[in-house]
Parts: sequence; C-alpha cells; structure tokens
Amino acid sequence: RYMNKPTRSSSSPQGQQQQRRNKTVQEKVFWQSVSYVAAFMISWPVVMAGALRGGATGDLPYGFGVSLAILAPLQGFVNSIVYFRPRMSWWGSKLQRMEMSNNNSSGAILSSRIDPSLQVASELSQGG
Repeated sequence: RYMNKPTRSSSSPQGQQQQRRNKTVQEKVFWQSVSYVAAFMISWPVVMAGALRGGATGDLPYGFGVSLAILAPLQGFVNSIVYFRPRMSWWGSKLQRMEMSNNNSSGAILSSRIDPSLQVASELSQGG
C-alpha cells in the first residue's frame, strides 16, 4: 500500500516519474509471482496425483514413479530460472548499454582519425 502513495505531488514531473517507477516495479513483481505459480503448476499436479494414488492404494505405478523423479527436481530448476531471469535481464541490458556507449565513442574517434573533416561535419550537423 505504501507504494501507491506518491511522495511528491502527482502533477509535478517528479511525482509522475515516481508513479511510473512504482507501476513498473509492481508489474515486475506481478509477473514474477505469476511465473512462480506457473512453475508450481507444471510439476505439482502430477506429484500430488502420484502421492494421492500411492497413499490410497499403497501401490505406485512405475510411470508415476518416473514422473515424480523427473518433475519434483524440475520445479527447483524452473524456480531458479524464475529467480535469476530478472537479474540476467538486468545484466544483459547493462552490457548492451555499455556496448552502445563504447560503440558511439569509438565510432566518433575512429571517424575523426580517418578524416578530420568528418568530425567537423558531424559537429555542424549536430548544431555544435
């Protein structure tokens, strides 16, 4: 609830920016929670069916045993994917920004070394 309360006036640019930031955080949390529920729903219905069948009859068919052996650890793997996905996308976007800034700066340096008039033309076209 405290995230919905703007710290500044919502009519100011800072207040609007804060509201957008809160909305994106809420959306990220929502989709991560949906992903955890989906990971749970992938593996546990079969596990629960196997447990109920084994508990009711005392006998568990071989196919259920194999599926239990595969799906129970699979949920841990899927949970790790859900957990690390936002962190990996953060690192990916950070690396992308670094590459873009390196390409932009190295491109300007390279073009000015090849032909100094390109740097002058570039500065004139940018208004500076």
